[in-house]
Amino acid sequence: MFSFLQADLFFSCISIKPAILTSVFLSAPNLLRVGAAENIFVEIQDCASEEEVSVEIAAWSFPGKTKKLASTRVRLTKEGHFQNLGRITIPADEFEINPKRKHYVYLQANFGDSLLEKVALVSFEPGYIFIQTDKTIYTPNSNGKYGLWSMSFDPHFSYHGSLPKIPGIWKVIAKFSTSTQSFVSEFEVKEYVLPSFEVEVKPLQPCFYVDSKELKFSIEATYTFGKKVDGSAYVVFGVMHENQKESISDSLQRIPVSQGEAKITIENINTIKDVNSLVGETIFVKASVLTENGKNDERK
Repeated sequence: MFSFLQADLFFSCISIKPAILTSVFLSAPNLLRVGAAENIFVEIQDCASEEEVSVEIAAWSFPGKTKKLASTRVRLTKEGHFQNLGRITIPADEFEINPKRKHYVYLQANFGDSLLEKVALVSFEPGYIFIQTDKTIYTPNSNGKYGLWSMSFDPHFSYHGSLPKIPGIWKVIAKFSTSTQSFVSEFEVKEYVLPSFEVEVKPLQPCFYVDSKELKFSIEATYTFGKKVDGSAYVVFGVMHENQKESISDSLQRIPVSQGEAKITIENINTIKDVNSLVGETIFVKASVLTENGKNDERK
């Protein structure tokens, strides 16, 4: 998603001293960001001197070179292999910010007897901001946290607070005060809805014979995404006689859905009518499933 300005420009100049041949180098990013500290690398190669060398790194106005915009001084020593990093910050108020116009500075490294200079492009985009929320989905009025990471200034900010009450897609937007570029991260606010499930009741025998002792039914409850439901089933049986439903009150049973089996016995049926008078009639079962978190579904 993000790219970093890591490509460096290498400029070299050879200066000749008596009996010593040395090369001096200046390395800097392709793009210098105004308002942000930039690292500038300087080096003297093949230096046989025991003395340290002071190098001034400076940025000058372009094209007139009438004003020194920023500068720093570093020491190159034998112990440090005659190389070092200097940091300069080019102030943003030295430029008229215009996204359609390119701005440049002169970048110099003055080694005393050698001067390296290059025209460098400047950018008003001070860097990148990474935005991360602790969740991607929140419920209305819940508390959320989000963090901001900057590639240029303070490395990390963290905030937390109440989120919007209105469901929808929301955005966290951040930008530097000196920049026109915005950085965005999205999150969703939505009401929590319990997952739906289906209840299926199946007889384990095709019919109830008058000499049977019981008739069993299997009860299965499955979420729409395929997982079995954990909970309880409340089951009651009845008889359809002359187009009238008559429940058998003492047939009410509570069973775990994980086992998923309920039964009606001949004793249950005899409480309302003699089983022999019900030949050809229909037995019905009503199952109401309650999940562990309280959601209810019912099947007949």
